[in-house]
Amino acid sequence: MSVKERRRAIFSALSLRAAEGCLLVVDIGGLEPKTKAMVRVLQNLQLKRNSLPGAVMPPGAVMPPGAVMPPGAVMSPGAVMPPGAVMPPGAVMPLKAVTLPKAKVLLVVSPEEDGLIKASRNLPRVKPILFSNTNVFDVLNSDAIIFTPDALHKLEEMWGS
Repeated sequence: MSVKERRRAIFSALSLRAAEGCLLVVDIGGLEPKTKAMVRVLQNLQLKRNSLPGAVMPPGAVMPPGAVMPPGAVMSPGAVMPPGAVMPPGAVMPLKAVTLPKAKVLLVVSPEEDGLIKASRNLPRVKPILFSNTNVFDVLNSDAIIFTPDALHKLEEMWGS
């Protein structure tokens, strides 16, 4: 894969995740390198999973007339979908919130913030990476992407804006 294609793929994936509301820029550079401190930060962010293919519509939820369920979505007993309903592309189904333990988090940091990597590397479902290791798979496979301001700035410098 050429550098141009890789750059385009990464920015396309990041743009998609930003449009879905999954991309956050959080200044946590002064955090002590302790797992307990990182857990507090992640809990305060109240991260939730977004609607994805394979999502479950909660019981009692009602889809608007003309809505269509995303591919692989499942309706729970009690959920109502009117006949002929069609959901526009990019629309999100209402979902029951999934708290931090179930949300997959990608934490992107700069090398100077290695304390954040130490603080989060043994947390389940949290993947800390350096900005230079950002890849399409990790971006699309996470429910939330947290950039530190320094990491985002360095990623833009590395790949161009």
